[in-house]
Amino acid sequence: MKLSRLFGRAILLTLLGLSSTALRAQSPIESSPRAIVHLLDYLAADYGGAVRDGKVIEQFEYNEQIEFADLVLKIAGGLDSTDYHPVVERAKNLQRLIHSKADAEKVSEMALSIKSDVLKISKLNMSPESWPNFENAKSIFQAQCISCHGSEGRGDGPAAKGLEPAPRNFHDGEYMQALNAFHNFNVIRLGIPGTGMAAYPHLKDRDIWDLSFYILSLRYADRAKSIDPEKIAAFQISLDDAAQKTDEELKTEWQLSDKDSEDQLAILRTKSAGSDDDSGAFLASLDTADRHLTDALEFYRAGNTKEAMSKAAMAYLDGVEPLEPTLLSMDSKFVMKLETSMARVRSVIGKKRGVEELEPAIQEAQSYLNQAKTLLQQAKDSSSPWITFSLAFGIVLREGFEAVLILLAILGVIRATKARRAKPFVHAGWVVAVLLGLIAWVFSGWVMKVSG
Repeated sequence: MKLSRLFGRAILLTLLGLSSTALRAQSPIESSPRAIVHLLDYLAADYGGAVRDGKVIEQFEYNEQIEFADLVLKIAGGLDSTDYHPVVERAKNLQRLIHSKADAEKVSEMALSIKSDVLKISKLNMSPESWPNFENAKSIFQAQCISCHGSEGRGDGPAAKGLEPAPRNFHDGEYMQALNAFHNFNVIRLGIPGTGMAAYPHLKDRDIWDLSFYILSLRYADRAKSIDPEKIAAFQISLDDAAQKTDEELKTEWQLSDKDSEDQLAILRTKSAGSDDDSGAFLASLDTADRHLTDALEFYRAGNTKEAMSKAAMAYLDGVEPLEPTLLSMDSKFVMKLETSMARVRSVIGKKRGVEELEPAIQEAQSYLNQAKTLLQQAKDSSSPWITFSLAFGIVLREGFEAVLILLAILGVIRATKARRAKPFVHAGWVVAVLLGLIAWVFSGWVMKVSG
């Protein structure tokens, strides 16, 4: 009897313990270079809120800083590569700084410096392959995030009550302007230990990048609606910069007035591949090819032939091959030159020739990629809604004329055979066909969106 009571009490205590932490991320953070980068980001940003003038001003935050510094050291020490040995030594120095309640600026500088070393060693992807799709991001956000962050991302979801710290308000300009999409990616992928921010390792990289950019867009959504893009200075910004730079860094780089920089940021942060036309997606695909070629050269210089060949192949398969039908319709001879240049890059890597031979081969291939961008841009500029309408209407007119001829032939046969009872069915048939055509036209846009 006593055993059963003890057993029942143990179950009850276990259930109570589980219920009190059900909304908190309790799983240990993964042991990877990305986790180290993620933790160092937090140490650099949040330590100043825990310690000031050598004194602890927020004990919970300070305990968290000690925990994260210990985790950095533990993960770095557990990585197999000897390349991380210097990182371990520097992580020990960072740990000592935090334990001695050192100046926040010094801790931040050390954390960011170690982060830079880890990024160089690990060669982590710090940006996505193409611009984000906010339609995809919004659907994921509604399914996964609104319980804590709320439907508008203000940190006021139904599960937010009682969480400490509270879920992030993505409309908080002071905080959000210091974040970038790469930071958001790591938070979503890895979570934050000891908080309500759980890890989402089951999501694909593409989905997480979409979410990472979407979060940055939320506070600009209303402003973007009232801006005429034609009146804003057209800064050329790479996808890498858009993913890796914060709003603060971009403002400093642009050197614009406060209003102009806010308008420019609103346009940039709300840019979505889902709202672009085909040419925008094509240009992003060529950017992907260009980036893979650059990575291939870096890996080859480092002596990693296998990874270099993989990147060179991905440059063609992910960046060029999907565009071949479109480019062939514009200039078939140019496509042959582009393919030849891409094949030459793979050949040089496969034969393990010198870097001095690979560099010009990659430069030539990237030159053809830039020409492909020009072709696509010219095709976009030369098109107009009226041309598109005329071509589409021409198809409808031709097919409609053929249908009318067939109907006249059928009605002629009916009249010749005096089978007048069949006549109403013929007319009912083409009326129903027109109605079905109108219904199909109304839903065609929706079908295109969900078809992939």
